Amino acid sequence: MKAFHRTAALSMAFLASFASASDLPVDQEAFRVLVGREVAIGTTMKDAENRLIALGLQCKSVTGGWTNNVSDKTEFLFCSRQSGTVVQRRWRVAVLPLGGKVAEVRPTVGLVGP
Repeated sequence: MKAFHRTAALSMAFLASFASASDLPVDQEAFRVLVGREVAIGTTMKDAENRLIALGLQCKSVTGGWTNNVSDKTEFLFCSRQSGTVVQRRWRVAVLPLGGKVAEVRPTVGLVGP
């Protein structure tokens, strides 16, 4: 009987971990629409960062690694958020600049786990 209660408690904790981020869409298209509404092409990079932080994402400036080209030194804004323990839902947004303004926005959402 103890094993049943332990399993039930773990299941509840697992399900609760997804509820903590319920304010962000779990559907790729809905997340793309939300991010597109908040971060329009031509927005300043600082304003884009502030808007994504307001959505609950953590942001940092990243250099390189955007393309498969090893010599690529492109600097861009990378924002992410995750929820869950064993299986995690991850929201990620890459914001590419041009002249200090947003030139391209690439949002993704998905599940990762063992």
